[in-house]
Amino acid sequence: MKLSLCMIVKDEEDFLEQCLQSVKGYIDEIIIVDTGSTDNTKKIAAKFTEKVFDYQWNNSFSDARNFSLEQATGDWVLTLDADEIIATCDLKKIRETIERENDITGYVLIQRNYTDDVQRDNFHLREADSSAESKGFLGWSESPICRLFRNNNVRFEGEVHELIEPSIKKAGGTIEMLPIAIHHYKEQRNAKRKQLKLQQYRELCLKKIRNNPSNPRAHNEMGTILRILGEHQQALEHFTQAYALQPTFVEAAFGAGISCNALNRPQEAIEWFRKVLQSTPAHKETLMSMSVSYAKLERLQDAISVALKALELDRNNTKAAINLAAFYEKNGNDEQAESILKKVLAQVPGQARAHHNLGVVYEKQNLIEKAVHHYTIAVEQEPQNENWKKDLINAKKRV
Repeated sequence: MKLSLCMIVKDEEDFLEQCLQSVKGYIDEIIIVDTGSTDNTKKIAAKFTEKVFDYQWNNSFSDARNFSLEQATGDWVLTLDADEIIATCDLKKIRETIERENDITGYVLIQRNYTDDVQRDNFHLREADSSAESKGFLGWSESPICRLFRNNNVRFEGEVHELIEPSIKKAGGTIEMLPIAIHHYKEQRNAKRKQLKLQQYRELCLKKIRNNPSNPRAHNEMGTILRILGEHQQALEHFTQAYALQPTFVEAAFGAGISCNALNRPQEAIEWFRKVLQSTPAHKETLMSMSVSYAKLERLQDAISVALKALELDRNNTKAAINLAAFYEKNGNDEQAESILKKVLAQVPGQARAHHNLGVVYEKQNLIEKAVHHYTIAVEQEPQNENWKKDLINAKKRV
């Protein structure tokens, strides 16, 4: 079976060579579609393949992806972004998979989005992982995504978050899970590049909404982008619209609740989170966020109760544990807070917020040297946090 790698790129000189080097020797054909690079992206691509095509960008990721598929001659297609790689051992598994005789049309792989933000939803701690690809990060969040599929006229749909799954299903095909990781290093991009990407997504979402104002998913996508950009009021309006168009849209209700918390409207946030829990009682991210809403209202016992439920669903949830410790501390139970924070730091020794909060507990207990020790580590980890710097300075005055 012949396997084609199809990619769309623009100004990816920092990542592309690493990506192509990772798959070299396991791919029969590499298709690179460039949508307007001004750096060395095309020169790098040309080192690995002659099939480098220029494409006039038209604000649709699906159209660009589909143009790449039109150039592919393989029996199977693998799609990657420039900031992704696949481990050699998993590429061997992919080759073995496509050689099997079966009726499977596509396979869902697991995208590992590497990060040091242990408070990220769906965060997995690297501690138990030995793969070289995860080195340098505290862990990752996971996203299942269909990236391996037969080249039999299926096409991507969606202008922003392009998906191949709807086309496979329309054609009567079948999709199965393949436990292989796509290692995604998006967070290595610089801040300016990230901002430009978000603004690009914003424009695409706006176009999507203009074309179909009654599309709830388009409003939800716009809300998500606006929330990341910090425009919480506008984000809330789009999440609200998405939910009004589809009253069972759990993601929209959750996004609305998050935006309400950011706008310091915790009671409204709780109402949104209740809508989520009515249909998905075990939605741990909702439980964590709802506990924060209760804390904002000074309803600390409710905050503790909900945070405990979140931890019951995921004992390794660092974010929920740190929040729970903070609620205990505010409620006057310093011993319980100290115990939880020590357990967190035993798992993640460099967790900045846990160090700071443990410093708060020790300062309340008049253990000033211990407080200074943990404040110092927190500030070293996050030197941009001015409030933590003030806590450290004030604690040092008390030594």
